[in-house]
Amino acid sequence: MEHKSGLPTRLFIKMFPIFMLLSTLGGLNSLVDSIIAGKMIGVNGIEAIGFFFPINCILIAIGNALQGGSQIKCGNLLGRNNLDRSNSVFTLDITASFVISGTITAICLIAPRQIANLLGASGSSVDGLSDYIRGMAPSFIPTMICSQASAFLQMDNAEKRSYVGIAFMTVTNAVLDVVFLKKYNMGLYGLGISSFFAYVVFLLILMPHYLSKKHTIRLDFRHLKISDLGEVIKLGSPGALLFMCLFLRSVLINTLLFRYSGGDAVAAFAACSSFAFIIFAASNGTIDNTRVLSSIYSGEQDRTSLLETVRVAMTLGLGTSVLFMVVISVFAKQIAGFFFTADEVNAINLTAGSLRCMSAYMIFQCFNLTIANNLQSRGFIKFPLVVTFVDGFLMVSIASVILIPLMGADGGWLAFVADGIGSAIFVLSFISFKIRRIPRSYADLIALPDNFGTPENRRVDLTIQSMEEVSDTADYVMDFCIERGIPRKRAYHIAVCLEEMAGNIVRHGFTDNKKHTIDIRVVCKSNNLVLRISDDCISFNPKQFAEMMDNSDPVSNIGIRLVASVAKDFRYKRILGLNVLTIKV
Repeated sequence: MEHKSGLPTRLFIKMFPIFMLLSTLGGLNSLVDSIIAGKMIGVNGIEAIGFFFPINCILIAIGNALQGGSQIKCGNLLGRNNLDRSNSVFTLDITASFVISGTITAICLIAPRQIANLLGASGSSVDGLSDYIRGMAPSFIPTMICSQASAFLQMDNAEKRSYVGIAFMTVTNAVLDVVFLKKYNMGLYGLGISSFFAYVVFLLILMPHYLSKKHTIRLDFRHLKISDLGEVIKLGSPGALLFMCLFLRSVLINTLLFRYSGGDAVAAFAACSSFAFIIFAASNGTIDNTRVLSSIYSGEQDRTSLLETVRVAMTLGLGTSVLFMVVISVFAKQIAGFFFTADEVNAINLTAGSLRCMSAYMIFQCFNLTIANNLQSRGFIKFPLVVTFVDGFLMVSIASVILIPLMGADGGWLAFVADGIGSAIFVLSFISFKIRRIPRSYADLIALPDNFGTPENRRVDLTIQSMEEVSDTADYVMDFCIERGIPRKRAYHIAVCLEEMAGNIVRHGFTDNKKHTIDIRVVCKSNNLVLRISDDCISFNPKQFAEMMDNSDPVSNIGIRLVASVAKDFRYKRILGLNVLTIKV
C-alpha cells in the first residue's frame, strides 16, 4: 500500500482563489478610485493617488507584519492543537490593528498638507493630495481590520463570506465615488471618503463570524496576551519590510520619473501601481498560501506535506503567475485605456510599458518570496528579511538610478525586470551556499534539513475513499507498526482506533453523494504511536461527542468509547474545512 494522499495539493487548490482575491483587497478601492479619477478628474487625479501610494504601503506594511506573524503563529499553534492560544493571537492581531490604524488616522486628519509635502507633492498637487488624504484617513481603521479578519476566514472554511464582503465593498465604493464626484462635486475628498463607507460595509459582513463560539478562530479577549505581540511582529517582519521597501522605492521612482519624464510618467506609474494588486494576485496568492500551509505543517513536523506544498506552489502557483503575465502583456494597452481618456496617448503608452515589465517581474518575485516564506514559516527570519530588502528595494533602486536618467520612463520599467532576475540569482546563490551544492530537489530549494520531521521509515501516509479500504488500511498500519518494533498490543490498539474512527466517518460523512476522502497519517515515535485522521466531511467532534455520551448505556457508540479508553491523548480541531483528529496510543 503506497502513500497517495495529495491533501496539501487539494488544500492549496481550494485556498488559491481566495488568497488571490484577498491579495487584491488592499488595492481594490485604490483601483476603482484611479479608474474613476482618470475618467472624471483627469491625469491630475491619478497623479494625486500616485503620490498617496506610499501611505498605502505603510498601512499594508503594518498590516502584513501583524497578519503574517499572526498566521504563522496561529498555524504553528493549530498544528500543535492549541486552539485557545491561537484565538488569543488572532484577538491580539485585531486589537493591535485597531490601535495602530487609529493612530495613523489621527495623524493624517491633523496634518494632511504637511504629509502631502513629505510625499513629494508641490504646487496645486498639494491641495488635491491633501483632500484625498483627509477623505481616506477615516477608512484606515476598517481597512486594516478587514484585511486581518478576511485572511483568517479560510481556516474556518468560510471564504464565501469574503467573496460577499468584497463584492459589496467594491460596488459600494464605485457607486459612492460617482455620486460624490458627479452629484455633490466633492472631488478627491469624496473619492477618499467613499472608501470609508465601503470598508464599513465589508466590516459589518465579516465580524459576526468571529463572534460565534462554534468556529475554530474567534475573538477571545479573556485570554489576550499582549506579550505575544513582539513574537507576532518578529515573525511577520519580512512582510512588513516588503511594503516599507515599496514605500521607499515609490518615493524614489516617483521623484526620478517626475524629473526625467514629467507628470505623465508619474501618472502611468500610479496607474500601474493601482493595477499591481491584480498583476500580483497569482504571485501573492501563491506566497500567502505557502505561508499558511507551511506554518501548519511545520507545527506538525510533517515533512511530506511541507514538501508537497512547495511542489504545488512551484508548479501550479508559478504556472498561474506566468499565465497572468501573458494575459496582462497581451492586453496592456486596453488595461491602460481604463485609466485615461483616448486623447492621452502618451500616458496610455507609458502605462502599457509599465504593465508589461511589472508582470514579468512578478514571476521572479513569486519564486523568490515563496522560498523565503517557507523558511519564514519555520521560524527563520533573517534570510526572508534579506531577500525582501534585496528584491523589494535594493536591486530596483540601483537599476532605477542608473536606467531612468539614461532611458527615461522605459528605464524605470526595465529596472523591475532587472530586479527580478538579480534577486532570483541572489536567492539561488544563497541557498546553494547554505546547502553547499546546487539545489536538486524541493528539499534543497527550501534548505530543509534531513532531520526535519519523522524519518520516512517511521511514518506512513494513506488515503481511504471507501468502506472496503478501511479494514485493509487498519491491517496495513498494524503490520507497519509491528515491523518497526512496536509491541503487538499497542499496534493493535492503533489499528482499532483507525478502523473505528475511519469507519464512523465513512458511515456518517460519506452520505451526501459528494466525493470525500480520509487522509491517514501514522507516526511511530519513541514513546508514542500518533494517528492523525483528516476528512473533508461535515463538522463532527468525536471527542466532544464522547464526553457527552450517556454512561448508563455501555453499548451505545461502543466504537468511540473504545477509542477514548485506549488513547493517551485524543484531540480534535476543525481547520481549513477539515476535521482533524489526533490520537496518541
